[in-house]
Amino acid sequence: MDEMEWGPVSGDDLVGEVITLYPETEEWFLSLGMHCLTCPSAQLESIREACFVHRLNTARVVRALNRLITGEEETL
Repeated sequence: MDEMEWGPVSGDDLVGEVITLYPETEEWFLSLGMHCLTCPSAQLESIREACFVHRLNTARVVRALNRLITGEEETL
């Protein structure tokens, strides 16, 4: 499936908002190398933008993140 796979988050959602809504995702984001989750840019940066900066595939990240949130955990 592509990035448009159904789930609670999309590539357009802000990293900071996702962590606020789903605190269990913080450790997962850290495991991807996204270490400045509390910096101002993370509060205003979409998942898509964060993936670009960290050279990660947005579709894979969104799919895995949605599965983590819904209890169908998938690792990258």
